[in-house]
Amino acid sequence: MTSTQPRLKQPHLSHPQHHYRALSAILLVGAGLRFLNLGQKPLWLDEMLTVLFSLGRNSADIPRETWWPVTDMANLLSLNAAATCAQITQHVATDSNHPPLFFCALHQWLRWLPLDRLDLAWAVRSLPALIGVACIAAMYWLGRVTLSPRTGLAAALLMAVSPFAVYLSQEARHYTLPMLLITLSLAALVQMQQDLQRQHRRWPLWLAWVGLSLLGLYVHYFVALAIAAQGITLILWLLWHDWQEQQVSYAGWRWIGITFMGLALGYVPWLPTFWAHLNRPEASWLTIVDPTWGDRFMPLLQLVMGWILMVVALPVEHQPLPIILLSGVLMLLVFSVIVWRCWQPAIALRQSARRHPAIALLAGFTLCMVLEFLAIVYGLGKDLTLAPRYSFVYYPGCCLLLGALLTLPEPWKIQRRSLLWGIGLVGVISSLFVSYGLAFQKPYYPDRVAQTFYSNPDRSLAVLTVDQSFQDVALGLSFAVAIDRQAPRLPTSPTSIQLGFIHRPAGYRPVWRQLAELGGNVPRPANLWTVLTPNTNPSGLPLTLNLSTSTAEPAPPCQQVEDQRYRTGHLYQLYECLP
Repeated sequence: MTSTQPRLKQPHLSHPQHHYRALSAILLVGAGLRFLNLGQKPLWLDEMLTVLFSLGRNSADIPRETWWPVTDMANLLSLNAAATCAQITQHVATDSNHPPLFFCALHQWLRWLPLDRLDLAWAVRSLPALIGVACIAAMYWLGRVTLSPRTGLAAALLMAVSPFAVYLSQEARHYTLPMLLITLSLAALVQMQQDLQRQHRRWPLWLAWVGLSLLGLYVHYFVALAIAAQGITLILWLLWHDWQEQQVSYAGWRWIGITFMGLALGYVPWLPTFWAHLNRPEASWLTIVDPTWGDRFMPLLQLVMGWILMVVALPVEHQPLPIILLSGVLMLLVFSVIVWRCWQPAIALRQSARRHPAIALLAGFTLCMVLEFLAIVYGLGKDLTLAPRYSFVYYPGCCLLLGALLTLPEPWKIQRRSLLWGIGLVGVISSLFVSYGLAFQKPYYPDRVAQTFYSNPDRSLAVLTVDQSFQDVALGLSFAVAIDRQAPRLPTSPTSIQLGFIHRPAGYRPVWRQLAELGGNVPRPANLWTVLTPNTNPSGLPLTLNLSTSTAEPAPPCQQVEDQRYRTGHLYQLYECLP
């Protein structure tokens, strides 16, 4: 006897109601991960540059050639509400090598926030975090127009829990905004490809692509690489399409030409500044000097490590060796499983490229981006793989392709559904490590340096930053902010915390002479920490330094403490100044 009871239907994501509930849940999870612990991590060098520019400040606002108390940081880091976007553009063009649009947008955002009641780090990171949530929605749209709504959900989930995307969203830098613009421009590019196939032009769509690309160029120069990759891929696809159809798409080629001409014309006003920025020294740290065979191999390894960090990031920085080894093995294992489980679907997708031209287009874009990186590394001697964050320009392509592989039809549907949930779980755990500062730690470790500098609260503290560029000044300010945040938590406060900045055009001898004549006063006993440029030879440092005093009687020189010397790119040396 068979049962006549009706079977309960399980919710299916193809139903619009469940589909958009799933998308809402993904957005909520992504927002939670991005705003979790947002203001607790220290501001580092690059973020301090963002803070200064977005507050309407520039290098001229930093006191030089004198000692000044750390309490004056409150005035320096206050919002200059009278600053205009034109003034901020001038500051950015003069003191950095970046376009200005993000800093103008963040300045306006800070004007809307109650800064007197908010932590500064949270305030300046909140806009990139919010844009990071918008990237999830944009990734959903890209997946939807490329393949299917289910692909959109998978790609959005991957973006939401990616430790790499969470890391970028918690940086007070211009990474999430260009990533959003690139994602939207890729969605427009896919629809432009559809226009070329149908020989029907939607001019607002093509105009939108030009606008998104132009905005990206005024936010970050690396967007030019993404634009070049999109153009190359679209042109190669149209050549292949014309060859398949045995006819030339004259109208399509005309539209492509007009589109890129309009893009070039829109960027003409900024071209002189762009060329001037190409020769600035701020990016010299990317230059490969006298590479060995190992140095030539490292970019390839770093490139793959960047791909791994897009899906899993476990604690490896400043951890005990057993934890480093365990985390490294687990990260390689997770990445290997993903590659293994996606290999057959990838082959099937490549064989059916003619049925999925949009997937072929985005795969070509991603491959072209990787080749551009390698061409810059091995052709121009600039190692873009040194910093994983630069992968933001092609991360949307990687995210979309993985989402597509995980949502192809049978025969791998069940296996890949479990893989998607597994990647999601690993991503949430990895993103929690990022939010709590255990993965993707802030460069130069301002909190650790501040703790080292401020280890003796019974003495005055003087921090002298010797700078060759505005970046060195920002580094010293990041340490000062970290010291100021830690000072109230210590049981006793020092009688004084003084900051000093001296510009070093060449050698150090003029710096030490200037130190002896520096205005202001550092009460003794004091610890004098010197923050020196990366190319400093520690063996050439003087054993004693003369420090200016407010009394008529000369004070004994400050003595170098040899075992208190550290290097994290820059060199830090302690001198004791006794009465």
